[in-house]
Amino acid sequence: GGGGGRIALYADVLSPDLAITANGGTSSYANAGATGTIYRVAPSLEFSAASGSAIANGADAIQFSARFAVNPAEPIQFGLVTGAPVYAQGQQLSAGEWITLTGADLSGLYTFPVTTTVTGARVFMARIAPQLQAAAPVVVTFHPGPANLEKSTLTVTPLTALANGTAPITALLTLRDAFENPIPAHQVGITLTGGADLVPVYRTLLADLETPASPLTDDQGRYEVTLTSTVAGAVSLTFSDQTEGVVFAARTVTFEPGPTDLAHSTITLTPLSLTADGVQTAAISATLRDAYDNPVAGRQLRLAVTGSSNTILPAAQITAGAQGQAAFQVASTRAESKQITLTDEQYHLTLLDQA
Repeated sequence: GGGGGRIALYADVLSPDLAITANGGTSSYANAGATGTIYRVAPSLEFSAASGSAIANGADAIQFSARFAVNPAEPIQFGLVTGAPVYAQGQQLSAGEWITLTGADLSGLYTFPVTTTVTGARVFMARIAPQLQAAAPVVVTFHPGPANLEKSTLTVTPLTALANGTAPITALLTLRDAFENPIPAHQVGITLTGGADLVPVYRTLLADLETPASPLTDDQGRYEVTLTSTVAGAVSLTFSDQTEGVVFAARTVTFEPGPTDLAHSTITLTPLSLTADGVQTAAISATLRDAYDNPVAGRQLRLAVTGSSNTILPAAQITAGAQGQAAFQVASTRAESKQITLTDEQYHLTLLDQA
């Protein structure tokens, strides 16, 4: 009657040869699609995963199943929509790729494992043909395995720093599994021994923590601690993955004393007058410390004396001892006023300049 209409056909079997043409597609008809267009509602396609996660170790698998109940003989395709490559039915499957499943049972049910060695989420789909895909995708996640000592790294830089309360030593732990996947959200333990006045600043998830009671690795498996100190000496750092119970080898760092500080050091010259007979000696004694009262050990000290016919014992340049102590003796056979200068050679610092 000129009022238009629709024709619906239902079939029990999906056939790629089925085609429907309505009218002639003349311009007087407002068609929903081009002449011969076929509109299909996805048939009942069963598709699921037995679990939502597995370990990305190439062995632990997620079992998938798929079945087209309407026609069990119809081939089913399985595809990876997003995510890193996986292995399914003996072949590698990358994002955007599809494989045709094989090995269905008598009811048309396909069951197959999916594995990978790369962590992260994956989105999978199943379809009968490119036009007919599963009503809902399946999302699963592959997690990293245990921390591996060979693949994980612990870098400490620098190994020495000044004990001035500001110079930092930074230790960065990166947890990885046997396949070099980063391990996030693992609790890290750190033990510091042998040092004093240590001020650790812990960093996790790229942010400072004021209270590192439960430090966790960030999304790249990293955990960082920065140390400063005003006390010179060696410090041993031991890291552990407390989630897995893995302990890393200890690293030793050293905080060294800073420049000699005259306000904290003691330098004496006695006597100020003596006989120029080559026997009597003037004694120069030094106990060197830095601004934080750390003994300045191992510092090269040079003594210079003006005039002539002078003898300096034990030598004009000596090394300060473990407690920053050093001693010189000066004798002369020429009677004159002499200027005595003591210099810290490392920092070119004049410690004594006295007549």
